[in-house]
Amino acid sequence: MKKSKKRRLLPVILLVVLIGAVCGGIWAVHSRNAARSESAFSLTISGVSISEEEYLQCMKSVRYDTKMELKGQKPDVTEDTVWTETYEDGQTGYEILTECTVEQLKYIHAVYDIAKEKGYIQDATFEGMKQRMEQENAQRSEKVTRGEAVYGLKEYTLDLYQEYELSMIEEKYILDEANEGMGLTEEEIEAYYNTRDWIVGEDARKADLSEARAAVIDEMRRNRYQELTEQKAEVAEADGDMDQLSQFTLKQL
Repeated sequence: MKKSKKRRLLPVILLVVLIGAVCGGIWAVHSRNAARSESAFSLTISGVSISEEEYLQCMKSVRYDTKMELKGQKPDVTEDTVWTETYEDGQTGYEILTECTVEQLKYIHAVYDIAKEKGYIQDATFEGMKQRMEQENAQRSEKVTRGEAVYGLKEYTLDLYQEYELSMIEEKYILDEANEGMGLTEEEIEAYYNTRDWIVGEDARKADLSEARAAVIDEMRRNRYQELTEQKAEVAEADGDMDQLSQFTLKQL
């Protein structure tokens, strides 16, 4: 009798064990998927992987201007609801901020790609920019230690150093007439000069072309540089799950 009971109990025990194993496996898979959905971050710009640090640094740089634009659409929106409110295009504030961040990343990478092509920098990545900042800060620190003059900041933050580099790249590019779009004909210069009055001097008098020439050329080149970089940014490809990226953005606000 006892042996018979053991035989009947064995299938039941095996069934319980099997159910437990299946449920445990399902729970484990669900937990992994949940953790992955919460922490996953994936974005590439023209095949270059963007880190969370780079994304957040860029998001920080566009956050204020984006918020002002959103408040312009809905002046009554509060600080607490500006990012979760829905706006004219049917998107939430955090979704718009995500798009603005991605567009800015495309622009930044377009500029750095140009700089690498021209030989202004050797590494166009975010990590390369960080390394250059660290080197610059180390050099400035050494000068301070030696009692030498340091012009500008004694130490750069990441956002300020990137602003400095982007400006430096623009200056180098527009000062080289051999670069695309920087060669200007006399006819083009004169035509641009005639588009408006150019004012000089404390008496704010109208300047003739000879007086305004440097300013005319500088403005023309900067406009062309802006068009060039924007065109390169427009064709850059951003690859990533925008819904997932938007949720990541929301969690950072």
